Amino acid sequence: MDSISSTDRTKTGGLPVWRSGQGWMLLGWTATIWLGCFATARSDEGLIQRSGKHIQLTTDVPDGPQLDRWIESFDAAVPLWAKFWNVPSGELDDWTVQAFVMQDDRVFKRLDLIDPRVPDFPFAYALADQVWIRVQQSDYYTQHLLLHEGVHSMAFRLFEDTGPTWYREGIAEMLATRSSDDGNVGVNQIPTSRQQTPYWGRFKRMNQIR
Repeated sequence: MDSISSTDRTKTGGLPVWRSGQGWMLLGWTATIWLGCFATARSDEGLIQRSGKHIQLTTDVPDGPQLDRWIESFDAAVPLWAKFWNVPSGELDDWTVQAFVMQDDRVFKRLDLIDPRVPDFPFAYALADQVWIRVQQSDYYTQHLLLHEGVHSMAFRLFEDTGPTWYREGIAEMLATRSSDDGNVGVNQIPTSRQQTPYWGRFKRMNQIR
């Protein structure tokens, strides 16, 4: 759940990581299938690309409904985050995050899809408009990390920084906690039980520090 520091951004000029001539150029997409409002592409390496309004997802997770949930929840959360930060209407219309959700990071490394500035990380990492997520033991927690890092990326976009650690991690965690009812996503809503949030781990941590 880390993010690159303001010092690191100064060193790199704060530029997006994406490098043409590498990454997608190496993937060699072999098929494109349109499913609903999301485009699905599959590479020779078995990676799947799905796109929403604000997220372009690349993953080695098998294609299925959980990918739709990840994209739908991310796209639904963006205007809620924008409202929280009083972002003028339309300012984020063209904002897109490149999200890499990985079961096995070896293929991503082989295809140069993990920027060399990204350190080893156990859960997730954000760098400008790119995020890397390791698949967790529950779909809820994987999706939570995707939103958490998305908040970091939006902060990069809006403020060119994420603030001190206590703020950037606190605000990302707050805006990634969510509820979903009949397709309506709400953020900044604290779950009420462990059963709603398998492997999230925050209830255990809160009990430990009480």
